[in-house]
Parts: sequence; C-alpha cells; structure tokens
Amino acid sequence: MVMESPEDGLKLLFDGTSPRIDIVAVHGLGGHRENSWTADDGTNWLQSLLPRDLPDCRILSWGYNASTAPNHEKQPLQEMSEKLVLDLYNMRELTRTQNRPIIFMAHSLGGILVKSALIFSDQEQEVASSRLGIISTSTRGVFFMDTTELGISTNGMEKFLRSFEGSEQEDSDSFKEAKWLLAILNQYVSLSAKYRNVYVSPRQSQGAIRKSETDPSSSQLNSSYIVIDADHNTINKFKSPDDAGYLKIKAELLDILEMSSSSVRHISWEE
Repeated sequence: MVMESPEDGLKLLFDGTSPRIDIVAVHGLGGHRENSWTADDGTNWLQSLLPRDLPDCRILSWGYNASTAPNHEKQPLQEMSEKLVLDLYNMRELTRTQNRPIIFMAHSLGGILVKSALIFSDQEQEVASSRLGIISTSTRGVFFMDTTELGISTNGMEKFLRSFEGSEQEDSDSFKEAKWLLAILNQYVSLSAKYRNVYVSPRQSQGAIRKSETDPSSSQLNSSYIVIDADHNTINKFKSPDDAGYLKIKAELLDILEMSSSSVRHISWEE
C-alpha cells in the first residue's frame, strides 16, 4: 500500500478564471509537488508565471513518495500511477469538472508515472463499473521534461530480460521492475497517438542536443520536440516570463489549448 505524507496527492496552485482545461504537474524521483517547480530565486512558474499568461487554466501539482515498499501484488510505480488517476478522478468529480480536458506536465520519473496512469485509465474504459477511463479520454497533451524513460532502449531491455529467463533472477525485484517498465513503454506507443506529446530535453554543456529517438512514441505525428538551455535539475524551473525555455513551453501549451478548443466547441467544458 502506498504510504501518504501531507505533501502527497493533488494541490491546487491556481484555480483559474473560468478555467477550460486542467494542467497537472508530476515531479520526479525524490521531488516535491511545489519545490520541484521552483527556481532558486523562489519563483514557482506554475503558480506565478502561467496564471498570468493562461488565466483560463486550472493548475494542479501532484506529489508522491517513490520510496514506498512493494505490496507484492503490484509494482510500486504501478500502484502510484493508479493513485494519480484516482486522486485526479476524485477531485474532478468533487468539483464537477470530469469532462474538462487535461494536460500533464511530467519531469524525470514523472514521465513513466504519467504513461502508466494513462494506460491504466485507458484500460479502465473496458470495465463497466469504472469511470476512471475518463482521465485518459480527457487528456489532450503530455509534456515529458527530460523524463528518465526516454533514454531507455527497449531492444536492450528485451535482450536483458531474455538473458535471465528461466533463472532465479526472474523472481528478483529488479527483473520484475524491468519487465513492468518494458510493458509500459511498449503499450504507450499505440496509446500516445491519442495525445499531443511534447518532448523537452536539455542542451548539453558541449552544445550537443540529447535526442529522444530512443522513445518509440516520439516518432508519432502528433509529437513535438523542443530543447531548453538547462540541465536535468533546472529544465522544469523558470524565473521570469521572458525565460527562453518558458516561452517555448508556453507556446506549446497555447497550441494544445487552441486544438482542444476547436475540437470541442460543440460541447460544454463542464458536465
């Protein structure tokens, strides 16, 4: 069972002015639902920059503790990703905003959690008694900000798993985690076509650009790729509305917002 702390779960950062979309931020390993998005000058761009530029968005941040012990039935990350779906569903049900579109903003380990959450939600559409599938169908875009799974070679992982088949290593936590991760990466490839995927990578100190080609879903037609002059720890932090990285993120957000608006003009944003 996932153990919670006061900093876990969803926190409302900005309620929005007549909001028409939810932006949900998911931090990385060892992160914090507010501090992970806060620059060294104290600026939390989700709370202070975005509201000025996107006043019609509700902005939330989700916190979790990745050090929880497995329950021997599910991978800890799988359990946490399901909790993300449940937390978001419950909050949107309470505020009567279940049909409102969603954009996820994921950093580092948050990327695989969001992918797993969307896969779980998509699968729940087949369960007659579940309404959790609405999280997947409401999602319009996902920002992957230097997320850890982008550098993983699925071919290399498949070879790794095959090399240990039939051995006692199959019962190890690392083998089970690798098998689960490979399944999530492969399942997201087809699912990703339903969303706009924005891959955000840091420019390396030598001037080389890290490519996201190792992630199969990055080849989808509805994907875009941007580079920010930052490192892994600062790629998700912006100090001012003139920050070049922030301007790139904002432009992508506005593009998704415009596409979302044009595709649902015939229905209400609310239930």
